[in-house]
Amino acid sequence: MSHKRATALLFTLAAMLATGIGDACASSSEALPGPAQAQAPGGIGILDLVFIGIAVYVVWRMLTNSARRKKGDDDSTIDVTPTREDGEAPPQERRSRAAQAAWEYLTGEKGPDIHPEDKQEREEQEATPSGEFNEREFLRGAKMIYGRIRQSLAMRNMADLRQFASPDMMRRFEQMAEEKPDRETVAVMLVEATVLKITKEDKQTVVDVAYEATISDDPKTNASRKVNEVWKFVRDDTVVDGKWLLESMDSVS
Repeated sequence: MSHKRATALLFTLAAMLATGIGDACASSSEALPGPAQAQAPGGIGILDLVFIGIAVYVVWRMLTNSARRKKGDDDSTIDVTPTREDGEAPPQERRSRAAQAAWEYLTGEKGPDIHPEDKQEREEQEATPSGEFNEREFLRGAKMIYGRIRQSLAMRNMADLRQFASPDMMRRFEQMAEEKPDRETVAVMLVEATVLKITKEDKQTVVDVAYEATISDDPKTNASRKVNEVWKFVRDDTVVDGKWLLESMDSVS
């Protein structure tokens, strides 16, 4: 029931109660005593007055509680559900973040970080000056680029490979495509990467990466196989935010 409707009903019942009391008082002076006169002729009976009084009380309580809840909503309700900048979060994560925010609001203390890996990554990025080597960030990109290069090479997509390969490596790719121009299919199912060595050569940073991957490149059987390779990436240190380029890729027996 809305606040306006409840108020109107309260006034109506109050008016009925007042009218009933007046009628009962007026008729009581002429009515004979006894149970038969509990209801005045043409007026409102005693039971009617009782029910009207109960109804008035109930509506009054509803109005009072509604006003109290409204006041509480305006004064003390705080939305402790945190926002997320990188898109909509899964329901479980939203519940976890809401619980953490509620804990901090109620206790005034910092709750446990539900994503410590994100905090660690932010701290590492802040602590690493621009242009310096960040191994964690580098390995994340190295894992992603492994599948991209593998698939582009299988499809003989030279335009895509040119974005990630050095001039020397690009010439090697073009030679491979000339020797075997047929397109192939490859699926990279699992890849792990480890930094083997970091060196500085002629104003370049050179990183050797050991890959251990599980791939499927046999269209007849779709069987998977494990490969171990060492790829070398280079970055020009004279260029601000220079890109990492693939310099070489060698198989490891």
